[in-house]
Amino acid sequence: MVIEWDPARPAALGFLVQMSLNKVGMRDYEGFSKELHSLSHWSEEAEKVLKEPDPVGSPDVSSVQEHMEKLKTQMLKLSSLSPDLERLNELGYQLPLNDNEIKRLQNLNRSWSSNSARTIERFSKLQALVLQRQTFLEKCDAWMTFLNQTEEKLAAEISGNYQSLLDQQREHEDVTNYQGVDKRVN
Repeated sequence: MVIEWDPARPAALGFLVQMSLNKVGMRDYEGFSKELHSLSHWSEEAEKVLKEPDPVGSPDVSSVQEHMEKLKTQMLKLSSLSPDLERLNELGYQLPLNDNEIKRLQNLNRSWSSNSARTIERFSKLQALVLQRQTFLEKCDAWMTFLNQTEEKLAAEISGNYQSLLDQQREHEDVTNYQGVDKRVN
């Protein structure tokens, strides 16, 4: 059997390859748009928490601690999603974005950085305030609770699939970030 040369064959193959690349590009672009929307939502959530005034003048330590928990939750959420923001930025460099999308990504990066810094700063100030008001035994109890929680999180076995590994990485980063905040205050 002899295969004859068909001059249209390379063009058809080129067209099929281009169509395949377009489908991959569209999936990347759709993923970029969804992730940009999702991360923008979390940045807006952090801004809402940051708009709430700190109960610095409150004589009630529990109200300060409640607000600290809100700040800590936002701080850890922003920190755990930072790798997602990095991946979004990398994808943004690869895709042909329009001016509006570029501005949205730049605004997201600015607000993410600002919200992260402000959240850490306010949490640290409130933590210092609580530490000043605590007795030595209360400080020891808080430290022991933190150590127990850290041991539980770090004692987990290494996961076998990609998503579980990402989850474990986020937990490890959460512990590391929380320890970093604790060190800055002490």
